[in-house]
Amino acid sequence: GLGVAIFAVPILVVIQVMSGLFWGGATVYKLLNGSGFEAMDEV
Repeated sequence: GLGVAIFAVPILVVIQVMSGLFWGGATVYKLLNGSGFEAMDEV
């Protein structure tokens, strides 16, 4: 029981962190892609 929990909890935490970084990066990318980069491409 405890061994599995000690092994599983860090994995769940890592998955949550990676998911958060992925969605945060995707959101920033969309924001930059929608405004800043398009304006730079036009110039």
